[in-house]
Amino acid sequence: MEEKHNLKSLENRVAQLEYEAKELKVIIAQLQEKERNLNEQPMVQEETPLQKKENENKEIVDNSSRPQRQPTHKQIKTDNIDWEKQIGQVWLPRVFIFVLLVGVLWAFKAASDFGLINEPVKVMFGYIAACFLLYFGFKQIQHKRKALGQVLLGGSFVLFMMTTFAMHVLYGMVPIYIAFSLNIIWLVGGLYLAHMIQAESLAVISAIGGYLIPFLVVSASPNVVTFVSFETILYLSFLLFALMKRYTVLYQVSFWFLHLTLFVTSLIMFSSNLEVYAVVIFIQHLFILTVYLVSSIFAKQQISFLFVSFGFALMWAKIAFNTSVYEWILLCLSVGYVVLSLYAWFRKQEKRAAFLFLATFSFLFFLLQYFTLEHILGLLIIQGLVSLYFGIISKSVLQQIGGWFVYLFASITTFFTLFDRLLSIEFLNWLCLLGSLYVLLYYMFKLPWVREKNRYSLSQAITVISLVVLVVFITNIVDVVMTPYPIHYYYMAVSFAWGLCSLASIIIGSKMKNKSIRVFGLSLLFITVAKLIFIDLYILSIFVRAVLFIGLGLIGIVVSRLYYKGSKESDSK
Repeated sequence: MEEKHNLKSLENRVAQLEYEAKELKVIIAQLQEKERNLNEQPMVQEETPLQKKENENKEIVDNSSRPQRQPTHKQIKTDNIDWEKQIGQVWLPRVFIFVLLVGVLWAFKAASDFGLINEPVKVMFGYIAACFLLYFGFKQIQHKRKALGQVLLGGSFVLFMMTTFAMHVLYGMVPIYIAFSLNIIWLVGGLYLAHMIQAESLAVISAIGGYLIPFLVVSASPNVVTFVSFETILYLSFLLFALMKRYTVLYQVSFWFLHLTLFVTSLIMFSSNLEVYAVVIFIQHLFILTVYLVSSIFAKQQISFLFVSFGFALMWAKIAFNTSVYEWILLCLSVGYVVLSLYAWFRKQEKRAAFLFLATFSFLFFLLQYFTLEHILGLLIIQGLVSLYFGIISKSVLQQIGGWFVYLFASITTFFTLFDRLLSIEFLNWLCLLGSLYVLLYYMFKLPWVREKNRYSLSQAITVISLVVLVVFITNIVDVVMTPYPIHYYYMAVSFAWGLCSLASIIIGSKMKNKSIRVFGLSLLFITVAKLIFIDLYILSIFVRAVLFIGLGLIGIVVSRLYYKGSKESDSK
């Protein structure tokens, strides 16, 4: 048997040597071929001065004809910026176009106050001024002064809209459908022109001008529905245009300026009909939600704006509607986002994280609105756990944050809400809290989606927190049970309860070989002794004091015996 094994090893060794010999032959052949090529090359003759000059000239010509390497983005960025040119050509016209518009309006108002022009003449001059701005804007574009031309074109469309707005709201010269149609024409024209010349700044100026319209043209009897409807169409159109053209600045301006316009006008102009503002904000939220569902353009910005618009929508609904309507809105949002979460879940879309997050908080606000906080703390603890579970299995950090927020809010509130009866809602909330800690400790952190390196530290932290909560819970039970008895019996019962808890912790920790539980039990025992010396000693009677000291002394001896037993077992192992 051994000879056969040696023969097999010898055969393997011979095969290995044959393979290495073949490799050496290949390398030698390659070296010989290389040496042969070098020998066949002609000897390089030394260049004469004339040949050297000709070669240098040829090198210069070759280098000049060769395409130069373009400077990188970093190199361009480090070049000095001509701030004077930047301010004078770009920012100066953008700022002073609004100064010009304000000046034109005040000039019309001054002429009207002095009786120099009547209302139809003011409207005519407004349109003429808008046409002049449009004409000069085109001229600047043709002469390659693009920044100035875009500003003038944007100002012209703002002036068109302001004049139409004044013609209807201030002077009543045309009915609403004509004014509305004209403003839609100006809006479409401005967007079309911005598309043709690829000018984001033109659309941004028009969007900012739409915000300024109601403040530059003040009416004694404003129509909130007309104004809000126009602003909604204006900014939703700009939002859609920004998405189509991928204009990030216009997208942000269109989103924020609608909120800014509605907020300011609700404070200083239209303080009534707040329901109209709330409906508009919900329309914007549904628009952003729809875009987020069907498109991935501006993905990061869309999700942030979706959350912000959700918050604004809830704020306006709370202010504008009565309690029952607000509750129905929250319930509809909860159901809607749960359905969207399930849809995205089964289609395995990453967007499910955002929908789960919004569903969690919609349901949270509904519960807080519909019920008293003390009555739903247990339900919120369960909701937080469920949200955390879905966040873990979907690997969504956002959903985990939402789940932790709801869970910690409900848990901390429960911890500081003590019960005065055993059969009460507060007592059930405490049971939910203890049960949730058990679920976290023995189930949630054992899921395969939780990282292995985090499991031990998380389990140890939850273990200690669970023990603290359990001790407070037992202390509260002792407080309720000992209420009919004198105070010194209550202090004695608390000390005994703590001593027994420490003994149980050390026994369980020894059985489970869990150092955290043992250390907690030992710490609680010393805390109990400190309470006994500094508090109970001055309150309890001599008889109760004797019973308490004897009982805790026996507990301390038993604990010490347990540690000796554990030490012997570890030595024997």
